[in-house]
Amino acid sequence: MAHESQEMRPSVAAIVLNYRRPQDTIECVRSLQGSEEIGLAVIIVDNGSGDDSAERIAAAFPALTLLRAPSNLGYAGGNNIGIREALRGGAEYLFIVNNDCTVAPDAVAKMFDAARSSGAGIVSPAVYEYSRPDILQYAGYRNLHLLAQGIPIGEGEIDRGQYAQGKEMNAAPGCAMMIGRSVFEKVGLFDERFFCYSEELDLCRRATEAGYRILFDPAAHVWHKKAATLDERSPEYLYYLTRGRLIYARKHLGWYGFLFVFLPYFLTVKLLKGIIVSLFSGRPRNAAALLRAVGWNLRNSL
Repeated sequence: MAHESQEMRPSVAAIVLNYRRPQDTIECVRSLQGSEEIGLAVIIVDNGSGDDSAERIAAAFPALTLLRAPSNLGYAGGNNIGIREALRGGAEYLFIVNNDCTVAPDAVAKMFDAARSSGAGIVSPAVYEYSRPDILQYAGYRNLHLLAQGIPIGEGEIDRGQYAQGKEMNAAPGCAMMIGRSVFEKVGLFDERFFCYSEELDLCRRATEAGYRILFDPAAHVWHKKAATLDERSPEYLYYLTRGRLIYARKHLGWYGFLFVFLPYFLTVKLLKGIIVSLFSGRPRNAAALLRAVGWNLRNSL
């Protein structure tokens, strides 16, 4: 598709959420500022870091919009601050990108063109390992709906062109996703009950149920450090991951799917196995985190 002039393009805003990693955020924003062939507004949200993050970012980018959350609102709440600001500013497309990502100069324009030419409401790029730039993290993302679990396509594979064709998916990874304004207007923003993890599956599910398509665009490239905020072996990671999975299942599956498909899988594969592995590997706090996540869902109605 031939590129339109920047003046003719609908406005695009990138939203970058920072939590105590200002250097990552600065690197991410600088890569966004190198975006070619497209006018791009960048909105930075400091998610209640409580350190000197906001000051360092403001000093690096005095001309950019920097919003400050009063406390850590999680991925969902922090990004929602930026989304609301972008929508108020008239953005037609919003690029939600983790601050531990760097973006190829043509990535935003490629995703924009893919959204416009395909009519997709959500577009995800090819995401690679930051430290190993030819290793894929996501060549698309699939939601195993009845198991409330996202599955990366191509994770850990060397990119040899095996995913060179764009493909329709039923989900997009939360680390990098372009979303049309109308999606938010029709289905709402991220559900802040998730805090972090599974909120992107929830939003994508609501979007597809509303008739929107989700497209993987292999021509757009992003590099992601992965787990920069929460270590995947930490109790906090397990707590929020498990809590979010249960919220998603309760919200979307209905009683039959929840009781007869999701619950047996969750109790055996995720909960019981997770507790046993945690205890035998000397991580009792991880086992406790799994139980805390279950407890939160038992105490809180949706």
